[in-house]
Amino acid sequence: MGEPWALTPVSGQPLARLNSFGIGGAAGLFCQPTTRDELARLFEIIQTHQAPWFIIGKGTNLICKEEDFEGVLIRLAGEFEQVRFAGPMVTVGAGLTDTKLAVKARNQGLKGAEFLVTIPGSLGGAVFQNAGAHGLEMADLIESVECFEPNKGFFRLQKSEMALGYRCSRFQESGELVLFGKLRLEPGDKTQIQAHEKALLAQRKETQIWAHTFGSIFKNPKGQSAWALIDQAGLRGKQLGQVRISPKHANFAENLGGGRSRDLIELIKLVQSEVFKQTGFSLVLEAQQFPPE
Repeated sequence: MGEPWALTPVSGQPLARLNSFGIGGAAGLFCQPTTRDELARLFEIIQTHQAPWFIIGKGTNLICKEEDFEGVLIRLAGEFEQVRFAGPMVTVGAGLTDTKLAVKARNQGLKGAEFLVTIPGSLGGAVFQNAGAHGLEMADLIESVECFEPNKGFFRLQKSEMALGYRCSRFQESGELVLFGKLRLEPGDKTQIQAHEKALLAQRKETQIWAHTFGSIFKNPKGQSAWALIDQAGLRGKQLGQVRISPKHANFAENLGGGRSRDLIELIKLVQSEVFKQTGFSLVLEAQQFPPE
């Protein structure tokens, strides 16, 4: 791009290494800012060159297409993976995994975050999606966030400003980056917290797959379960190429080895069409596609 970068970028980064489904092309440049200053400098350069950019978390709910992304792919690291405790208040970097957050909270004797052990993503992605499981969601914990927007800089938002709803938030439309979240937890007994986490993990292992998977694929229609509708349409285990609807959980897809994004996208369209035809319900995709259309 012509001038020195604040960071040392990786060129031609394979996207398959950055998402749980193991598919995708390559990113023009891949950068991992570790501080607010590095992030701000990075965006100064991006804007100078009018380069497209995209921020990625752990890639657990992202459909990476085979086409290359001729822009800057960003993953938050360093201070954005840290956590600080102040009584029941927890400040968490957007790059920290949900599982690590749950474990760190338990080690501090704080309960309320146990459900996060079953969500294989990062704090930033969890806020972005208002992720949830086992009857709880991020909206039940979050108090405020620190954000960054290229033309605005750093700023804070309170929970009431985030437009949190079922698997949605303002960040899905605003282009604002979530950098840190402040959560409110409750004091609890470490042994009981750990027992709760083990029970949730056991339930997940019994009902969901772990490796080379993508999901949940669809949001649950109001009053319905997406997996049950897919099951009702006879699509559990349905396969295109090396991609199939999981026989273990019908709202997850599996990469059987060498799966392609086009097969995943076609399978998603097939499921949506058949479920609507047989049940009358429209299934809405929960994930993002990358590069964006």
